[in-house]
Amino acid sequence: LQSLALYNNRFVLHFSGELGKQVETPDEAVRRLWLREPTAEERTAFAAFAEKNGYAALCRVLFNSNEFLFVN
Repeated sequence: LQSLALYNNRFVLHFSGELGKQVETPDEAVRRLWLREPTAEERTAFAAFAEKNGYAALCRVLFNSNEFLFVN
């Protein structure tokens, strides 16, 4: 339930849309949100997702990922 609330939160929707306007590649989105380079597998999956759904949707997914929400 908490994941759905965060995924559909107006704050997350707004800022994923704003970041989606600023990034030009999926790699750039990963570098900005996860602060690292994506793996080859992530690069392929994120590029396909962004092509189908747009960069705002990709940023929304990245905002809601465990890697973004939790510090190791």
